[in-house]
Amino acid sequence: MHPFRRRRPPTEGALRDREGSTPMADLAYALLLIGVFLLLALTVRGLERL
Repeated sequence: MHPFRRRRPPTEGALRDREGSTPMADLAYALLLIGVFLLLALTVRGLERL
């Protein structure tokens, strides 16, 4: 293989699939972060009551 051989660009379907799944991944990540902070806040409040 030639060292300067250009790679083929991804197909249009692969790009469409990737773009379609990105907003769902962003939403899942945001919900995960919110859940972790809520759990942390509830844990701290519970420890304060001890």
